[in-house]
Amino acid sequence: MTNGSSRITRFYAVTQHDVDNPSLEVTAPTDLQLDLRHLIDIRRQYLGGTLAVLTESDKHLYVARRQGNGVKDGAIIVLNNHDTDTLSITLNVNPDGFTDWSGQTLVNLLNPKETITVGNDGQATLSAPNRGYSIWTIQ
Repeated sequence: MTNGSSRITRFYAVTQHDVDNPSLEVTAPTDLQLDLRHLIDIRRQYLGGTLAVLTESDKHLYVARRQGNGVKDGAIIVLNNHDTDTLSITLNVNPDGFTDWSGQTLVNLLNPKETITVGNDGQATLSAPNRGYSIWTIQ
């Protein structure tokens, strides 16, 4: 959205400019602002501590687990850069030094109706939408 007024438009203290015309200031769409606030809240609540990358060689998926912040038990982040397909991967979600989530039900913090159960062997099938992401934590 373009903003033709002389008022400085800021989101998180950054003046935003139109990509095609840098002289125009723009306002982030409301849904983007809400998404960013939600992600910041998730980061604050769940994503402190050590990071363990769970995928090393997948071309389109990146999966990592954050250990937590001492109050919450962390979360798993799944990033999918495939242009058209929702992708899934089955892997062990219990890296060394992290709380064992075997047998636990995980919920996608971005879509709380979506849950999965970690197998007794620590294996879980995680997915993320095309060009998108999901964030999983203990329900």
